[in-house]
Amino acid sequence: MSAILQNNELLWVSYNEKEDLMHNRFVQCQSTEDFMRGISLFKEVFERIFPSGILWDSSDFHFVIPPDLQRWVYGFLDKPASDTGMEFNVGHVVSPDVFALVSVMEIYSKNDPLSYRPRYFSHINQAMQCMTLPQHHPDDVNMQVDKNCEDNRARIILDVSIDLLPDYLHEFRRMFENRAFLVEKMHLYAALSKREKEILSLITKHYSNQEIADKYTITLNTAKTHRKNIIYKLRCENNAELMYYQVFG
Repeated sequence: MSAILQNNELLWVSYNEKEDLMHNRFVQCQSTEDFMRGISLFKEVFERIFPSGILWDSSDFHFVIPPDLQRWVYGFLDKPASDTGMEFNVGHVVSPDVFALVSVMEIYSKNDPLSYRPRYFSHINQAMQCMTLPQHHPDDVNMQVDKNCEDNRARIILDVSIDLLPDYLHEFRRMFENRAFLVEKMHLYAALSKREKEILSLITKHYSNQEIADKYTITLNTAKTHRKNIIYKLRCENNAELMYYQVFG
């Protein structure tokens, strides 16, 4: 028997004491203010109960959580919960809105790992049946490539457990971002001399100026000059921005 603990214009929360499971969903979420207030209301109830299971029904959730708000909810809610040391069983019924779905998944994939790992479900009945079972993360992955010779394009079909979907989405997003950076900055990288490219590779591997000087038998000042010239040619503001050039290998 579940008891309704929160029911207003923003958030609905129920608690099943027998299963020690909180079941939550946004009634409305159209803005940052709605999202922050709803999460704050949830946290108030959560900290009174500290259930072992938390299920978010996002099947009607269409709000795309921006990166700064992802970091906020991670620091405000998820990280403190993880720091308690409790192993929460967290589940999400996925949104049909792919952008909203990815923005939820990125809360976990773009930040430091938590003591718990969320599971994802395609519908509420599946979620309710599985939330009380031991967590299982199958690692079998199948990928098919469908080539269309007529328009010179291909379609990749990835068959993967929905539990692992956040990991693969994160890797795909990183690959796309690296590819875009490589294309955008190729002309700058190509303007470097062979020696500068070699030194850049060492810099992205966190070699110090002294280590670079020792490797090429040059003075420390010469190594520093190479670094300054590379920063200038690549139009970087500092050493940290040089790390993006790891994509050039």
